[in-house]
Amino acid sequence: MPNDRHSRTEQRAREIWEREGQPDGRSAEHWRLAEEEIAEEEAAAKKVAEEEAAAKKAAEEEAAAKKAAEEEAAAKKVAEEAATTRKPSTKPAAASAPGEKKPAARGKSASKKK
Repeated sequence: MPNDRHSRTEQRAREIWEREGQPDGRSAEHWRLAEEEIAEEEAAAKKVAEEEAAAKKAAEEEAAAKKAAEEEAAAKKVAEEAATTRKPSTKPAAASAPGEKKPAARGKSASKKK
Protein backbone atom coordinates (compact mmCIF):
# COMPACT_ATOMS: atom_id res chain seq x y z
CA MET A 1 0.00 0.00 0.00
CA PRO A 2 1.99 2.95 -1.26
CA ASN A 3 -0.37 5.56 0.25
CA ASP A 4 -0.23 3.92 3.65
CA ARG A 5 3.56 3.78 3.55
CA HIS A 6 3.73 7.38 2.35
CA SER A 7 1.47 8.48 5.21
CA ARG A 8 3.53 6.55 7.73
CA THR A 9 6.75 8.04 6.38
CA GLU A 10 5.29 11.53 6.49
CA GLN A 11 4.13 11.07 10.08
CA ARG A 12 7.47 9.57 11.14
CA ALA A 13 9.42 12.42 9.45
CA ARG A 14 7.29 14.91 11.38
CA GLU A 15 8.01 13.04 14.64
CA ILE A 16 11.75 13.16 13.90
CA TRP A 17 11.51 16.87 13.05
CA GLU A 18 9.70 17.55 16.33
CA ARG A 19 12.12 15.38 18.30
CA GLU A 20 15.04 17.40 16.90
CA GLY A 21 13.47 20.70 17.91
CA GLN A 22 11.77 21.58 14.58
CA PRO A 23 14.88 22.75 12.71
CA ASP A 24 14.47 24.40 9.28
CA GLY A 25 15.97 22.99 6.08
CA ARG A 26 16.28 19.33 7.16
CA SER A 27 13.04 17.90 5.75
CA ALA A 28 14.85 15.67 3.20
CA GLU A 29 17.05 14.22 5.96
CA HIS A 30 14.05 13.67 8.21
CA TRP A 31 12.22 11.94 5.36
CA ARG A 32 15.22 9.67 4.68
CA LEU A 33 15.51 8.78 8.39
CA ALA A 34 11.79 8.06 8.54
CA GLU A 35 12.02 5.71 5.54
CA GLU A 36 14.99 3.90 7.12
CA GLU A 37 13.23 3.45 10.46
CA ILE A 38 10.08 2.14 8.80
CA ALA A 39 12.09 -0.23 6.58
CA GLU A 40 13.93 -1.57 9.65
CA GLU A 41 10.64 -2.08 11.51
CA GLU A 42 9.13 -3.90 8.54
CA ALA A 43 12.21 -6.12 8.21
CA ALA A 44 12.09 -6.94 11.92
CA ALA A 45 8.36 -7.72 11.70
CA LYS A 46 8.97 -9.92 8.67
CA LYS A 47 11.75 -11.78 10.51
CA VAL A 48 9.50 -12.36 13.53
CA ALA A 49 6.71 -13.61 11.26
CA GLU A 50 9.13 -16.00 9.50
CA GLU A 51 10.45 -17.30 12.83
CA GLU A 52 6.92 -17.83 14.10
CA ALA A 53 5.98 -19.64 10.88
CA ALA A 54 9.08 -21.84 11.15
CA ALA A 55 8.32 -22.63 14.79
CA LYS A 56 4.73 -23.47 13.92
CA LYS A 57 5.85 -25.72 11.07
CA ALA A 58 8.37 -27.47 13.34
CA ALA A 59 5.69 -28.00 15.99
CA GLU A 60 3.29 -29.41 13.40
CA GLU A 61 5.98 -31.75 12.06
CA GLU A 62 6.85 -32.87 15.59
CA ALA A 63 3.18 -33.51 16.36
CA ALA A 64 2.76 -35.46 13.11
CA ALA A 65 5.85 -37.56 13.88
CA LYS A 66 4.60 -38.24 17.40
CA LYS A 67 1.18 -39.24 16.08
CA ALA A 68 2.75 -41.53 13.49
CA ALA A 69 4.91 -43.17 16.16
CA GLU A 70 1.86 -43.67 18.40
CA GLU A 71 -0.13 -45.14 15.52
CA GLU A 72 2.76 -47.45 14.63
CA ALA A 73 3.05 -48.61 18.25
CA ALA A 74 -0.71 -49.21 18.42
CA ALA A 75 -0.65 -51.18 15.16
CA LYS A 76 2.27 -53.24 16.43
CA LYS A 77 0.41 -53.99 19.65
CA VAL A 78 -2.71 -55.04 17.74
CA ALA A 79 -0.62 -57.27 15.48
CA GLU A 80 1.09 -58.87 18.48
CA GLU A 81 -2.25 -59.48 20.19
CA ALA A 82 -3.67 -60.96 17.00
CA ALA A 83 -0.66 -63.25 16.61
CA THR A 84 -1.04 -64.41 20.22
CA THR A 85 -4.71 -65.30 19.80
CA ARG A 86 -4.16 -67.13 16.48
CA LYS A 87 -1.58 -69.59 17.75
CA PRO A 88 -2.82 -73.21 17.66
CA SER A 89 -3.50 -74.87 20.96
CA THR A 90 -0.55 -76.74 22.39
CA LYS A 91 -2.62 -78.72 24.89
CA PRO A 92 -1.80 -82.45 24.90
CA ALA A 93 -4.51 -84.80 23.72
CA ALA A 94 -6.74 -86.06 26.52
CA ALA A 95 -5.46 -89.35 27.82
CA SER A 96 -7.99 -92.08 28.41
CA ALA A 97 -8.68 -93.14 31.93
CA PRO A 98 -7.48 -96.59 33.00
CA GLY A 99 -9.92 -99.29 31.99
CA GLU A 100 -11.52 -97.08 29.34
CA LYS A 101 -11.56 -98.38 25.79
CA LYS A 102 -10.27 -96.23 23.05
CA PRO A 103 -12.78 -95.59 20.32
CA ALA A 104 -12.31 -97.79 17.30
CA ALA A 105 -10.62 -96.17 14.37
CA ARG A 106 -12.85 -95.64 11.45
CA GLY A 107 -11.62 -96.53 8.10
CA LYS A 108 -10.88 -99.59 5.98
CA SER A 109 -9.73 -101.86 8.78
CA ALA A 110 -12.81 -101.28 10.89
CA SER A 111 -15.22 -101.84 8.03
CA LYS A 112 -13.76 -105.23 6.99
CA LYS A 113 -15.66 -107.12 9.69
CA LYS A 114 -17.98 -109.67 8.12
